[in-house]
Amino acid sequence: MGDMEVLPDLMPQEPLRSVRFSESNTVIPTPLESNSSSETVGSGATSESTEMEQEGMESDSEEDVTQFLITGASTIDIDAYPSIYRGTILLRRLKFIIDHSAESVYETTQVALKTVKSTYNVEMYRQLHAILRKRFPERDHGFSEGWIATVTSQVATITDRLENDIKQYKNSAIKESIKRGYEELAEHKIKAGDLTGALKCYYQSRDYCLQPTHIRNMCLNVITTSVLLGNYAHVASYSEKLKSQKAKECQDTAAKGKMIVANALGELQRKNYLAASNQFLLVDFESFHYPELISPKDLGMYGALLNLALKTRKELKETVINGASFKLFLELEPNMREAIIAFVESKYSDALKYLELQRNILRLDYFMSPHVEYLYSEIRTKCLIHYLKPYQSAIISKMSNFFDCDEDVLIDEVIQLIMSGRIEARVDYAGGLIIQEPRDMKESALKSTIEAQDEFINASRHIILRSKVAKSCLAPFFIQKTQLHSRGVDQSGGRIKKPALYKNPAK
Repeated sequence: MGDMEVLPDLMPQEPLRSVRFSESNTVIPTPLESNSSSETVGSGATSESTEMEQEGMESDSEEDVTQFLITGASTIDIDAYPSIYRGTILLRRLKFIIDHSAESVYETTQVALKTVKSTYNVEMYRQLHAILRKRFPERDHGFSEGWIATVTSQVATITDRLENDIKQYKNSAIKESIKRGYEELAEHKIKAGDLTGALKCYYQSRDYCLQPTHIRNMCLNVITTSVLLGNYAHVASYSEKLKSQKAKECQDTAAKGKMIVANALGELQRKNYLAASNQFLLVDFESFHYPELISPKDLGMYGALLNLALKTRKELKETVINGASFKLFLELEPNMREAIIAFVESKYSDALKYLELQRNILRLDYFMSPHVEYLYSEIRTKCLIHYLKPYQSAIISKMSNFFDCDEDVLIDEVIQLIMSGRIEARVDYAGGLIIQEPRDMKESALKSTIEAQDEFINASRHIILRSKVAKSCLAPFFIQKTQLHSRGVDQSGGRIKKPALYKNPAK
């Protein structure tokens, strides 16, 4: 990947210090704020439509507010995008790359223009030509007012026809036809770039769903459109609605995978990284196909980055590298797979090098871009902490060579870790050492001994009580109660917590 235009602070910043790792980093942008509505969807289609109209004006804010520009060649295969993604997300991903990459802008814009001409999205057509005129004023880009007028007329004509069809279907009271009419109108509005209107149509089709498959498709349509609008409250609401359906048609793995991914993207935008990382691990590889939002390769990249930043070495090995389904997603991203394997094997410098190969690709990703710098800083922090953990003292010069950075930069990073309380150490400038404070093993041993003693006392009291009750007239009642207790339920059928069992005290 090429060099960045601006250098950032990769580690979390302290008021008096600024840390720079390499010459290839960019300014950490302000993440996109999700415009999720805090209100849940009502039961009536009319109230839902009113809510959606009020929220849609605020929530259709996928326009990027981050300020960064990546220079240098990119390894992203733009020509393959039309075969990987479909619909609105294809245009948004291409537009995001155009806005934030200094290379291949003309070629990417041409691909986007070719795509937008197969839709009715006049606004996107204007935006793309405005970019071409600004960056390449010397060229003739073939802007056509005639095409805009023709498409605008077609949009109005088709909209009127579809709305009249819905009125006729309502007069004949054929619910199946009414539902299909609203779906066709929603698809038409999506092609015209009117996601708010499309969501309103999907809401209105809900009252005409007769079969479980109708309910499933309606929920998935609302979920997908809500993600594009940023209405993640609606994503959660309709995910619960889909989960509550008992029909087998609503519980297929493909629908579950789409629902999980949409909720994971919501958690990602809310910065609930741990929840998002766990949800990405649940998707079934064989049945996953979601070109309206992300590709299987994207899912592997998102899940790998999030889990590497948050999970322990043991968890990475069990759930990511050897995960039944996720390891297949991981195979699609060799650099991320090698980074995780290197981290598990304590080859921290190799892990960071593999991650650097993916940095620009992730920075140009529509969903992940606002979170990349924070997650990368967390991963580097983890590597530094794990490197220092087995040593009482570490030589600064050797450590800087290991992480391939300047000694002053390394010292700044270590000082930030000390000030944030993530490690207990001090820097010996004269000796060129990082000295960790010795741990109080006696206190931790005493604490574990006291815990084991308390568990032993509780278990002994339980045994004595059982012995005395067995000798009394309360024995039959006690036996019945303990039988229920052994199954984990009380007499009213509720779950109960079993008493703590004895375990050997820590040595």
